[in-house]
Parts: sequence; structure tokens; C-alpha cells
Amino acid sequence: MITMRWWAALCLCTAATSSVSPAQVARGKANCSTTARYALALRGGVSKLGRDSHGAGTAYFNAGRSINVTIVANALRRHLFEPNGGRRTFDVFIHSWSYDLAPLMHDLYAPVSAVFENQSRPEIRSQILARMPQGDRSRPKGYSPFSGVASFLSMQKVLALVREREDSCAFRYSRIILYRPDVLIWGGDMKLEKYDQNRVTANQHDTEGTGDFHWVFGSDTARRFRPYDSLSVNSELFFGYVRDYIQRDVTPDVPPAVDEVKPCGRCGPTGPCQEVYRKICKCKRRAITYLGYDEAEARTMGCRPKDKSRKTASRDIT
Repeated sequence: MITMRWWAALCLCTAATSSVSPAQVARGKANCSTTARYALALRGGVSKLGRDSHGAGTAYFNAGRSINVTIVANALRRHLFEPNGGRRTFDVFIHSWSYDLAPLMHDLYAPVSAVFENQSRPEIRSQILARMPQGDRSRPKGYSPFSGVASFLSMQKVLALVREREDSCAFRYSRIILYRPDVLIWGGDMKLEKYDQNRVTANQHDTEGTGDFHWVFGSDTARRFRPYDSLSVNSELFFGYVRDYIQRDVTPDVPPAVDEVKPCGRCGPTGPCQEVYRKICKCKRRAITYLGYDEAEARTMGCRPKDKSRKTASRDIT
């Protein structure tokens, strides 16, 4: 529970520096876990309902209501933590541009290390623009190169937190999963021991490894995954850039593997399914009520009730 004194201090910190890091004080000083085998690394901005703010975070797009990150946390608990030995087998790391969600994310995940930053701060914005030779041509309703570069920077920052933890505790995580904090999973589990430590595995957007909802790898492979550093003044961002970068630099000549987790438009009736939460209206909304999603939540998000959705909403396909 967040105390009023802590919350007041957080507000002052945010107002003064536009950056908060609730767990960072303890980083390097906390006792190293004797049970954590895996690392969950949450990265990037949390999208707002009705607009695409992925990778950009709180300050870049207009004000709005963030997606329900509690339901996403419920889903990860159900379909990631529990099938892999429970919460005690995970250390959680967060780097996010959505600094307004720091108290809630800290409460939901209890990260061992977390950094929340405002990417519009001059020193961070300059880092992002340095990889955009034609300047920032981003538009909230179109493709946002700024968001893409910001997401790459966030990926690299959160994996640096993982690496620092491994080095300070003198051990390596068996598997590391790099995951968007606004992506819902339902209908099936991710069992991490099935993933090849020496390859990068993406969600099954297609069979080519283009998926970008999550990547799973072993520690050595994760240390080579530096997408922001891969960008140069001549880089042209496109959907599939990370896939090509992986095959070129991370695991040379070896394309990303794909797992069984598919977007809701492609997954079967028993899953596992996955979707960016702000897009959940387009899904059939089957079998996700057990995570806290219901018709009231759908109405809040502006989803139109559908006869098929109402008929199937009470199923508990897990």
C-alpha cells in the first residue's frame, strides 16, 4: 500500500525532475534472490485508450486514460508467473516512459529495479532525435518514428538493469522475457524452459519472427540485444526492423524463432492469445473475464457490445 507521505514525495520528485524511480534506491543494495530463475523486463510507454502512444509514453501524446495495467498484470500472473514456478521464481525489471503510472506499476509488480522517465526531457529527447536524421515527423494517428526509437531505447535501458543485477549478484537468469506492459495474454501459458536460450524467440505475429509483443532469450543472447545502438543516421525504421536486426547482429544468420502466442485475430479458440490492450475491442472478448475484463470495462473503453461477444463472455477457456 502506498502511503500518503510516499505519494507526496513522489509528486514532488515528478514535478521537479519529470523522472521517478521507486525501486532504484535499493538497486545493488537489496539481497540477491535465491529463488529467481527468470527475469521479466517490462519496457516502453503504456498506451492510452483511443490512441497509439506505444514507445512514447505520458508526455508525448495528449492527455488521456491509460489502459488498465492491472488486468495486464493479472494476466501475466496467471499465464507467465504461475506456469513457471510462481512469482518467487521471477525478478521483475521496469523501464517506462509512463512516469505517471510509477506508483501503480511498483505496487503491481514489486520490481527489484525500475526507472520511470519523461522522454521529453532535453537529454533524453536528444538521444532519441540523434537516431532520426530527418527530424521528428511523428503524428499521433500515424506511424511514429519517435515512438519506435524511444521503444528501442527503453528496451536497451531495461536490459541494462537486468545485466547490472546479474553482475552484482554474480549469476545469470535462465530466461529473460522482454515484454510490453500494455499487452494482454489469455487462453494459454508461456512455459519458459521450452524456449531456446541461444535464440531470440518472438510472439507469432507471423512465421518470419516479425512479432514485437515480446522476445524471450537466455542471458548471453540478451546481452547482445541492443536495438537502439543498432540505429545509425542512415537507419530507416519499419515493422520488421528488429527481426532483421536480430538475424544480422544478435544471432547472425539465424532468424528469430516464433512461439505459440498469436494475436487475437489469428489465435485459435484455446489460445494462447495476445493483443495490445487498447485494441481489445476488435477481439471476440472470449474467455478473458477471469482476468477482470467484463462488459463494464468494455463500455469504459468504448467497445460496442456484440451479440457473439456477449454469448461467449462467460466462458472460462484458460
